[in-house]
Amino acid sequence: MYKLDLKIKKLDPSQYIDTPSEDEVYADISLDVLLDGRKILNIFNIRWDVMCLLRWFIENKESILFESPLDLIKSDFSIAYGIWNYLDLVDLDTVKDSDMDLVFDYKTRHGLVFALRGVDVNNVYIGRATKGYEISYSHDDYHWTCIVDLPEFIASVEDYYMKLKNQ
Repeated sequence: MYKLDLKIKKLDPSQYIDTPSEDEVYADISLDVLLDGRKILNIFNIRWDVMCLLRWFIENKESILFESPLDLIKSDFSIAYGIWNYLDLVDLDTVKDSDMDLVFDYKTRHGLVFALRGVDVNNVYIGRATKGYEISYSHDDYHWTCIVDLPEFIASVEDYYMKLKNQ
């Protein structure tokens, strides 16, 4: 099983372009997949408000840990592949709006692009899948998935959040 490693390095106020609001904490943020303590995959390296990312994980914790993929997007390969495949094959002229709404709502609870609105990151998804907890990505002919320890990761996110909030 892989481990997700979130690294946060708060910016010095001299590095700010604009003065942040009270609830913003700008930082250099990276998320990596590790195996035996060695980085095997970088998910993203960004400079952004870390609180919006941490809040998204906390707000979507139950969905990330316990929600199974929708029947519409179920895939033996990954969550991301199921979503990509569904959206690639769906006929927009005949698909029910309610099905598209369900898929969109699922994406907002599991897609890191929704945690980092305004940042250019890949459509990486995280959650409970057929084979266990996973982080995954799919686009055209490039697909990957890693089985990860999400309960441990979410606990570390909650720790980060509390430490930053109480500073």
